[in-house]
Parts: sequence; structure tokens; C-alpha cells
Amino acid sequence: MFQANLLPGQGFMQFTVWKAANGVTETGRAQRGKPEQTDAQLYGILVAASQSETDQWKQNGHPITHKIIEYSAMTKAEATDYLVLEDGREFYVRGVKNPGNLNITMVYFVEERNDMKKVTQNG
Repeated sequence: MFQANLLPGQGFMQFTVWKAANGVTETGRAQRGKPEQTDAQLYGILVAASQSETDQWKQNGHPITHKIIEYSAMTKAEATDYLVLEDGREFYVRGVKNPGNLNITMVYFVEERNDMKKVTQNG
């Protein structure tokens, strides 16, 4: 595959995908439900987004703080999903990119959310 010198904690991490149950109210307004855990899991490397990427996404109204690079041939999460680490850190997916349309790696542009109620908590 490839050879890299990584420190502990810099390698592939396991993320669990949580999808929000979206719907429409009786009056026709969009409604966002509580996210629910899915069976989908992905292994990816978490990296901080560069300053230029952060600025670009912020100008589009979708701020990001990190990128998650997954070595996989299929997308397991989409925008508005949450990716949750085993230690409880939560990342809100802002966008997904398939570099070169080669289906070798997927890049998830995410925002780490510390200010919200944890989606993994009941209630």
C-alpha cells in the first residue's frame, strides 16, 4: 500500500456515521430531526484544514475546521451527516469530494462541533 511515519493518534481512526431524520411538518416547513446512528462506519485520517480551505468554505457560508481522508471506493456519509469518533468527538459534514473521480479516496470537509448538545446523547 504505502509507507508512512506516523505518531500514535495520527493514523486511521474509526468514525461512526449518524444521519439526521429530516422531514416536513404539516404546514410544509422543513424539519430537522434528531440524528440516528447507522451501521455505516469509515476509517479515515483526521487532518486540520488549511487556512485557504477554511477561508474558501467560510465564504460559501459553510465553515470547516478539519478534513477526513478516507481510503475507500464509496462515499459513506454526505453533507448534513455527523461523523463521531469513539472518544465522543463529533464532526458535522459540510461537503464530500471525490478527487479526480477515481473512487480511490474520499475527502470529507467537516466542522468540529463542541458547542452543541452531543448527538450521541439520549434526550
